[in-house]
Amino acid sequence: MLSDADKASRRELEIREAEAGQYEVRYITQHGPWFVGVEVAVLRAALELQPTDVLADFGCGTGRITRALAPYCRRVVAIDRSRQSLEVLRKRARADGLENISLLEADLTEAMTVEAEVTKAVCVEVLQHIPDLEGRRKVVGNIRRSLVPGGRCAIVNEAYSIVRRIRSRPREVTDGDGLFFHSFTSSELRGLLTSVGLRPQRVLGCGVLYWTRYRFGPRALATLDEWASFLPGADRVAKFSAVIGEKS
Repeated sequence: MLSDADKASRRELEIREAEAGQYEVRYITQHGPWFVGVEVAVLRAALELQPTDVLADFGCGTGRITRALAPYCRRVVAIDRSRQSLEVLRKRARADGLENISLLEADLTEAMTVEAEVTKAVCVEVLQHIPDLEGRRKVVGNIRRSLVPGGRCAIVNEAYSIVRRIRSRPREVTDGDGLFFHSFTSSELRGLLTSVGLRPQRVLGCGVLYWTRYRFGPRALATLDEWASFLPGADRVAKFSAVIGEKS
């Protein structure tokens, strides 16, 4: 008999497979095009991406982050368990002329091997949909094992921030027909990294000005938001938080 966590995981995969072709359009509709740019800029700066880097994108989906960061790396390994999402990524990467992306179909909560010397890794809005702590630890453990010594990772999830609490938004959602959702405190994210042997460096905000929807002077607000993400305490008010870790 399937556990509640297994049922949620199966439901999540079914949704990803069915909606792969429309996911990115829905994401931009939900968050707006300016935030998408902020998200990529914060990741690029936090990881200090170099042309020699090999980047692994854990839970890449249809490749929104993969394709945006690929021009700044030597190679990107895009990892996901959704075959339909990977096929969408393959076609879009080809259309964009990106030839340095390789795909790996794998369940992040299972033992896996990345056949590359990964120097940087990202995992964006993945852990928030994994119902149990053990599953989240397995994902972060796979990230650690993939990295070379001194390698760096950025793990982004929705923050259980002051703004979310003021707006009386629940910390966790277990909708029977939709995706499981969990928002994270900064200490919780640090603890996840520490539990698998990664050294947390800092927690950034991502989307400090998200709540403005960048309505007035959007280019200036987006630029300001990128800068504000690195301010002390930004993770307490931002839409998302990004924990940056390093493998010793």
